Amino acid sequence: MPLPTHRNPLAVFIVAALILGVVGALVVITTLRFIEDSRWVAHTTAALSQVEDIAALEASAIAAQRGYLLTGDEERRTAFWEARARMPEELRELDALVQYRPARKKLAVLEPILLERMTLASRAVGVYEQQGLAAAQAHIKANGSQKLDRQIAALIKDTRALEWNLLQMRRQKSERSANWLLIVTVFGISLSLLMLVGVYRVLASENAERRKSEVRLRHLSGSMTGLSKYAAMLQSCEDITELLTITRHAMVLLTPSVAGTVYLIRASRNHAEAAMQWGEHAAPSGDLLKPSDCWAVRRNQPFCCDDVHASVACSHVGMPPEGASAATACVPLSAHGELMGWLYLSTAEPGPIADFELASQAAEQFSLALANLRLQEALRHQSIRDSLTGLFNRRYLEESLAREISRCQRRNLPLVVLMFDLDSFKTFNDHHGHTGGDALLSAFGRLLQANSRPEDIPCRFGGEEFVLILPEAARDIGLQRGRTILSATAQLVVQHRGVALEKVTTSAGMSMLPDHGSTTSALIEAADKALYQAKSEGRNRVCVAPGAQDPASTIGQPARQP
Repeated sequence: MPLPTHRNPLAVFIVAALILGVVGALVVITTLRFIEDSRWVAHTTAALSQVEDIAALEASAIAAQRGYLLTGDEERRTAFWEARARMPEELRELDALVQYRPARKKLAVLEPILLERMTLASRAVGVYEQQGLAAAQAHIKANGSQKLDRQIAALIKDTRALEWNLLQMRRQKSERSANWLLIVTVFGISLSLLMLVGVYRVLASENAERRKSEVRLRHLSGSMTGLSKYAAMLQSCEDITELLTITRHAMVLLTPSVAGTVYLIRASRNHAEAAMQWGEHAAPSGDLLKPSDCWAVRRNQPFCCDDVHASVACSHVGMPPEGASAATACVPLSAHGELMGWLYLSTAEPGPIADFELASQAAEQFSLALANLRLQEALRHQSIRDSLTGLFNRRYLEESLAREISRCQRRNLPLVVLMFDLDSFKTFNDHHGHTGGDALLSAFGRLLQANSRPEDIPCRFGGEEFVLILPEAARDIGLQRGRTILSATAQLVVQHRGVALEKVTTSAGMSMLPDHGSTTSALIEAADKALYQAKSEGRNRVCVAPGAQDPASTIGQPARQP
């Protein structure tokens, strides 16, 4: 409120100073609270990540142990013992991270069960090495490993759920702290400026300056509100397209007199592409550029040119029409140490560019949101995809197969599971090395993906074993698909270091719903037995697991020993 002219200016300044002190104290308190809440969010996120690491390590150890029991592969034996040795250290790290009492109770139960499961797995390896596979399998059935696996899965799930709920609560608390900080800051700035305006109104000669201050205040308040809304919207974006759309609309409102383009650097790091633009540039710029064309990218800091005719501009900036002026600015888009592109701004008047600081803050918010989206996408991809072949991994296979079984049972539809194993892969790997073997696995993964329908689920089961789930596919379709993949594999040409490697074959086992069971384990086990039958009968063929009525059948051709 403007102060009456009879008020003592000194008293007004004293009151203003007291209010500023109170506001400053509130800002400090809310800032410290926000920092503390953010630290707890990061801590809980780290605990969640450690839970996922332990779950993955346990699954990797058991998979390596089972692979060693089935194949005798020394690499899988080594992988099992390495994972077994890492487990206590990972558990200690988790124990240090988890401080939430309900989660610690779950952890107290989980740790001895996990260690016991690793011990039982170690004993099974010992039995296998001393007495063979049959004795090891009998030992596994008798020692209650499956019960421990279920308990471990349930405890990990409960611990994850508890930490996730805690993370959500802490995020909400952090958001509330941020909101309070924003409210206190905006309120303090607004109140302080209003009081300063009131002091200046005491002097009639300062009326014009007072009005300008009010205009600036309204503009600043609107800009901060718009920027706050923009930042809040970015947190809810689910993909980059949505992120760019929201950014275009926000920048049109925040910087109406400025034209801009967002350039994103491609994964190759050789080129940057114009991903989004608003307004019409006074100084044109291309759609596909080299990152080195921009000074902001080279220096990793904003670069401004107040007049392209009188000073140095980025090489990607074109000259405006003859006689026209233009000011430009480039702001790097970087977050978490990664440079992802830049924001190009231009205006038809000599600089400095209006609302440049506001645009810079918006670019910072955009960079953080883009980095978070890319990180989320990478984490999602890593959690369900095999890094070498690009196919779904075993964890996703087990989850999706159970879901498809339930869906097909409800609709009374068939389902086929095809399990493939590359013939003589160990010999191939020994001859061409791990890089050659990886090239073959990657090529076969692409072949399997190319021979899959959109609704099919191609997965890497482990090592050189692959699984293809065919929902709503009958026996004949599954056999036809198996023969097609066998034929395509025999013709597959793998290039490695500029040399075409020798051709290989694959064997396949097939199981069906409901002939061979109605659970994930039953169908996988039936397909696995049929696969070993195909191997024993000469390879390069498809074997169907025996059903309730039909004996085992073989579809294929005489094997060619690769």
